Amino acid sequence: MLADKSGINTRDFPIRMFRSKKGYRFVGLIHESPQKSLNAYIWPLYNVPGEDFQFLHYGYTTELIRRGKAINRNFALLDRDQAVNPEREFGKVLKMRDIFHVCAWYLEQNDNPTAKQIEQLNVIVTWYELFRDHKHIFHDLADIFYQEALKILGERSIILPSTGQVPMQIAQRLVGTHGAVEDIGEPRTRWFASTEELGKYLHQQEKMLVDTLAKTPRYFEW
Repeated sequence: MLADKSGINTRDFPIRMFRSKKGYRFVGLIHESPQKSLNAYIWPLYNVPGEDFQFLHYGYTTELIRRGKAINRNFALLDRDQAVNPEREFGKVLKMRDIFHVCAWYLEQNDNPTAKQIEQLNVIVTWYELFRDHKHIFHDLADIFYQEALKILGERSIILPSTGQVPMQIAQRLVGTHGAVEDIGEPRTRWFASTEELGKYLHQQEKMLVDTLAKTPRYFEW
């Protein structure tokens, strides 16, 4: 379980302590999480106050060890977990994460992903549909890996089997009053698996803009 729903972090914050006699049990064959049932997550989490101590996961004390565990140990366990618990949502998110990480590490030394990695990146694209709803507890995290998978495939003009199209991206910048572009640094980009997905996104953005403007106070100069 991640304590930071945004997913913008470099490490996990797993639940290691929880109240007993509440009906909780550990779920999963890897990255086990205490839950009452397969997809009944403990949320929100309670962070132990104070900065006088930290819990250290001995299996991930260095980046080299972390990468070795992900490549040589975790992949097989994640596959077994999906075979035993095919409906476990957290297991799918964890597999999406490791697929992306292993591919990204490979691309640090190589120009293009392997055929197997391309196949696995397409798994990320397919599984993302389970978490597309913004209200889903794992949406923000799954969206990160979805975007990264589309970026890797799109930058290399690799066609997605699910859409028959090459992933595409758009760049967005905030526009201030009188059409002035706000100084917000680099434009925010987003990748899309198909023209249909892009169209839905633009329609959604248009609706959000209209709703925001409708709620914005209007000031008139005389």
